[in-house]
Amino acid sequence: MTLDQRHRQMDAARVRAELTLEALWLRYAALTGSGDLFDVDGYLAGLMPWETGQQDVLALALNEALADGYRAHRVD
Repeated sequence: MTLDQRHRQMDAARVRAELTLEALWLRYAALTGSGDLFDVDGYLAGLMPWETGQQDVLALALNEALADGYRAHRVD
């Protein structure tokens, strides 16, 4: 996957998880993400490159949000 595809995939995951940009940033920051809200917004919009490590933290925040949504809709 190219870097261009990764930011698009992450923004699509944010929409699928029904997260606002602010809610995603809070999850990202809680996982020791060091970027601010504008960094996250700029990266997801494809306006700026971002360190791979910060992309990985953002991906983890998104994956956790998607898993939370999945668990909330499970039938036990």
